[in-house]
Amino acid sequence: MEQKRQYNMDLLRIFACFMVIVLHVSGQNLGSISPASVDWQIFNVFEVLVRCSVPLFFMISGKLFLSRDDISIKRLFSKNILKLTLVYFIWSFLYAVDTVGVGNIIASPDISLLFSATVASKYHLWYLPSMVSVYLVIPVFIAVKSYKNGNVLDYVALLFFIFSIVRQSILLLPMDPAFAGLLNKFNFIFGVPSGYFLLGHLLDKYKEKLKKIPSYVLILAFLAITAATAAGSFFLSAEAGTSVSPLYDDYFISTFLEAAIIFLLFLRLSELKIHKTAEKIIEKLSAYTLFVYLSHPFVLEHLN
Repeated sequence: MEQKRQYNMDLLRIFACFMVIVLHVSGQNLGSISPASVDWQIFNVFEVLVRCSVPLFFMISGKLFLSRDDISIKRLFSKNILKLTLVYFIWSFLYAVDTVGVGNIIASPDISLLFSATVASKYHLWYLPSMVSVYLVIPVFIAVKSYKNGNVLDYVALLFFIFSIVRQSILLLPMDPAFAGLLNKFNFIFGVPSGYFLLGHLLDKYKEKLKKIPSYVLILAFLAITAATAAGSFFLSAEAGTSVSPLYDDYFISTFLEAAIIFLLFLRLSELKIHKTAEKIIEKLSAYTLFVYLSHPFVLEHLN
C-alpha cells in the first residue's frame, strides 16, 4: 500500500538544502579573514546556525526508510544505490572537467589528469557514497528493528551518542595528551551517516513522548546552543589567530543537539493543513533539492 506523502519531511529537505548553501558560503569565507573582524564573527554565527544541515538529510532518510518494513534488497539497489552511485560518478566527472578546464583538455588531452580529478571528486560529493553505505545496511536495520520491539536499535543509537558524539566531542577539545590517549583506547566509532540515520528513526519513534517538550523551549535551547558554540568558536579562533573549527564538527555535541531540535520541530508539522497548490510546489522544490545540492558549489565558485 502506498504511503501518504509526508510534506513535513519535504519542507525539512528544502530547509536543509538552503542551510547547506549558507554553510558553504560562510565556510569559504571564514578561512580568509581574521577572527578579530566583524565579518568573521557574522560568518561564524551563520556557520554554527546551519552546521547540522547534512546530518538532517541522513535523519530524513532514517525516518522515511525505517518507518517501512516492505523494502526489498532488489528495490533498494535498483532505485537507490545504483542511482546515487551513477549520480556520484557523473557529477565527479563534470566537476573534474571544470577543475582541469575545457581549454586544457582540448589543448592537451591527458586522460590521467581528468581521471585523477574525477577520483578526487568535489568536496561536497562525499555525501553520496556515504548515503550509499547507509543504504547497504538498511535491510539489517529493518531486521533489527523487528527484534524485541526495536530496543536493540535503540541500544545501537545509544552507542552512537556515547562513543561517537560524547567521546568525539571531548576529543575535539584541547586536553592533556594522556587523557586523550585513554579515550582513544575506547575507539569504537559509529559513523555520522548511520548514526544520524538512526537518530531520525529514533526521534520519530518517540515523537509523541517528546511532544511534552514545548516548541518554544526547543527554540530557546537551539538559540542558546548556537550562541554558546559561536562564542566558543570565536575564543578558540581568536587564541589561535586563525579560523579553527573543532566545534563545527558533525560529531560535536552542539551539532547533534541542533539537528535533533530542528528535526523535532519539523516532525510537529505532520498535521499541517496544506493547500493542494502548495503541495505541488513543495513536491517540486523537494525534488529539485538533490540537483541544487550537487550544483551549488559550481555556481558559488563561478560567481565568486
